[in-house]
Amino acid sequence: MIPERIVGSVGPYLLIEKRTYLGYPHVVWEKPVMPRTNEELVRVVVYLYPSEQDAVNGAKAGGTGFVVRLSTKLTWYDYAITNRHNILEFGARYVRVNTFNNKQPIEIFEGDWECSTTDDIAACELPLHRAHYDYHAILSEHLVTQQMAEDLTIGLGDDLFMVGRFINHDGKLKNTPVLRFGTIAMMPEEPIEVNKDEKQESFLIEIRTIPGFSGSPVFIHMPAESRSKDRDFKPNPADRQLLEQFGWLEKCLGIEWCRVKGETAKMPLFNGSTYHIQVTTGMSGCIPAWKIIDFLQTNDKFAMKRKEAEKQIMKENEVRKKQSPVELTGARPLSQQTTPKEGEPVGIPIPTRGQFERDLAKAVRKRDKK
Repeated sequence: MIPERIVGSVGPYLLIEKRTYLGYPHVVWEKPVMPRTNEELVRVVVYLYPSEQDAVNGAKAGGTGFVVRLSTKLTWYDYAITNRHNILEFGARYVRVNTFNNKQPIEIFEGDWECSTTDDIAACELPLHRAHYDYHAILSEHLVTQQMAEDLTIGLGDDLFMVGRFINHDGKLKNTPVLRFGTIAMMPEEPIEVNKDEKQESFLIEIRTIPGFSGSPVFIHMPAESRSKDRDFKPNPADRQLLEQFGWLEKCLGIEWCRVKGETAKMPLFNGSTYHIQVTTGMSGCIPAWKIIDFLQTNDKFAMKRKEAEKQIMKENEVRKKQSPVELTGARPLSQQTTPKEGEPVGIPIPTRGQFERDLAKAVRKRDKK
């Protein structure tokens, strides 16, 4: 093999020196198929453990979660997302989050988890002191919806990467997630059968995974050139701007939840006996991100908490308006103006000297015209 070396770069393109079979050097511009990813995405991950002591010790138990931010007109809410089976079957209710405090790099709390009744998804709202945590939230608009999957022509062979917990080397002092890479092998046309009574809508993805990655976010990577000649590719203005700025687009495709089992093979031993091994398929299931959005928006407990929180925000805003030393000067329509109640003080604005002189000049001009 004739060696190659990188001699320069411009943006995502690399200037690579190659040699012919006769040894003559030449250079070519190449763009990596899978460029370096946004390192901020590693910070979306949190770790889950069965107990607080397991979280302190960094025990090889539990799973992965990640943070999603749901925005409303008044504020936003951060939720830790994972698989339902991590909570109900493995009891991994304790969340370990990195902090900005070097003396105490992690913080642990027991999540108040809500589990979906239709999908392998669970969520809990992050506590109010979340500003203390060192994490990055996936905005809800960066979760792939069914319409977005159609507009972005997401399909077979698209590049993926998963951010999760490599349980054999996951970081003891603080959470240190890893990335694993793969592709879409099948679109979610037919659900994966969990058992006779349960099926799960899923992308089938070819990606390497082991226990501990359950609950990891899966991202799709779309280079601009892979969509440049696709007439059906219709990104929204914000996504188009990102494509032009970075040369690629990344969205959260969904959440990893299972490995698809292969056949059981019978292997012979030297003494004449046999043993059984499970053949790996290399395939995993990824629950679509639109299922996460639907669960966060329709869960009664989360919806009630958001409603109460926004009522409180509106009350506080009204108090601040009354206590403000300034008054907004915009005029409401007559239909929206209210008259003060009996006994209620009436605020009469006092004009400045300039306003008085201008109003007086207008009145004099009107009188002179008459």
